[in-house]
Amino acid sequence: MSISQLEVPNNFVLYINGVVNGSTGAPSPGPIGPTGATGIPGPIGLTVVGPTGPTGAAGISGVTGLQGATGSQGVTGPTGINGVTGPTGTNGTNGTNGTNGATGPTGTNGTNGTNGTNGSTGPTGAVGVTGPTGPAIQTLYWNSGTSVTATPTFIGWGNQFGATEASGVIVMPRAGTFTAIYASLPAGAASSTTFTMHQNGSATGMVVGVSASFTGGSAITNVPFNAFDRISIDVTSGPPNQICSVSLSYM
Repeated sequence: MSISQLEVPNNFVLYINGVVNGSTGAPSPGPIGPTGATGIPGPIGLTVVGPTGPTGAAGISGVTGLQGATGSQGVTGPTGINGVTGPTGTNGTNGTNGTNGATGPTGTNGTNGTNGTNGSTGPTGAVGVTGPTGPAIQTLYWNSGTSVTATPTFIGWGNQFGATEASGVIVMPRAGTFTAIYASLPAGAASSTTFTMHQNGSATGMVVGVSASFTGGSAITNVPFNAFDRISIDVTSGPPNQICSVSLSYM
């Protein structure tokens, strides 16, 4: 309760600072005193910033909303108007066909001409130059010297060498062609005998046979040869048990 609200008896004497106040008279408002001077502002209090609190947990993501319904297709716009077709040009006038010419008459066949007379015989031409003389036919000879009693046997001149061909060869001095082979046996040969020409160690097609009932035989065959070819004669079958003679013709 404030002092202004304190109730005291009328005869109550109050001493304040040694002054005795009498009884309170009837209240009457006095004039309002002047406004007191503004007090000095108090000092500004300290601003204290507290520490930042921890970040709160992330909230739960909201549920994805339903996809909206597809809108209806818009109305198709009207088709544009086709442009006006230009006028078709007029066709040119066709030319008139020419008339066919008349077929001419077939001509008559001409008369065949008479055959001309034969010309007179021309003079005889001059005799041509005589060609060179061809090579003369030459001959090579082989003879076994004694009776051939075994085959194969290569013969020479007056001797025989059995199966050793090298001892009975003849070396050709030039190139040419063998044309024939001739063989001879004395009468009374034990059997038919065959003679074969060898060329450089190989048998050729120059072959002649002599029957036991005959004493000679020949064969015509062309076999070319070169210079330095080695030629030999082999008694390839028999044996005749007789002396054998063979010759080769060549050009």
